[in-house]
Amino acid sequence: MPRLSALIRSASDPATPALGSWDVAGVAAHLSHAFDVVPALTTPDAAALIDDLWDLAQLTVAWVDRDEERDLAVLAERIDTRAEAFLAAVDGRADASFPWIVEGHEVPLTVLVCHLLNETLVHGHDIAVAAGLDWKIEPRHAALVVEGFLVPILARLDPSSLVQPSGDARFRARYDIRLRGAGRFGVVLRDGGATVVPSLEGRADCHLSVDPTGFLLVLWGRRSQWHALRRGQLLAWGRRPWVGLQLRSRLRTP
Repeated sequence: MPRLSALIRSASDPATPALGSWDVAGVAAHLSHAFDVVPALTTPDAAALIDDLWDLAQLTVAWVDRDEERDLAVLAERIDTRAEAFLAAVDGRADASFPWIVEGHEVPLTVLVCHLLNETLVHGHDIAVAAGLDWKIEPRHAALVVEGFLVPILARLDPSSLVQPSGDARFRARYDIRLRGAGRFGVVLRDGGATVVPSLEGRADCHLSVDPTGFLLVLWGRRSQWHALRRGQLLAWGRRPWVGLQLRSRLRTP
């Protein structure tokens, strides 16, 4: 994580607004909590933190509010120390399973590692944009997040929890999503829920070829799909290509 800590240290003003109610220091504090909470899931007495995924936002906001540390150098050092301890603790445990933050879900170590990579890439982007700094997300790293964290987690969650509650429950669409330079997976929207499956191929209504970096930022609401479309990062075709424009607006992210 040296690139992340270097980014945090190079931000000149910790009070610069960055994400919602958080300034740059608030985002850095949140990242330091992620590097505490996720590694803690690999300890012998580990347990899930919440029963419902949608309690997570309130919990993370409360943690940042309670954390009085706003010195960026201290927060960066905190992240480095916790990342090193995590890597040392899981060495040789690649085949083990661990609880995730939501009750009732066990995941392999790769999911926890890619969870931290997701936090690093997306919140590193938040800090860089706010501070006017460079932060490149390599497509291969974004693909690791999508395939190694988002897809396995979304496949485990209740389908009804993944869609906007105000959406049309009658809407149905099947998406074949191809990550350029990586793998593919399917998303099925029907009966007011979203199901993630390994592949749909010929049974899809809409095929999407996506740049992993652009797709990741669109999924997390950091970039509009129109921006990604103009840059050629999203391409749709198939029997109903127009439903590709509706996928992001129908999905719900914490």
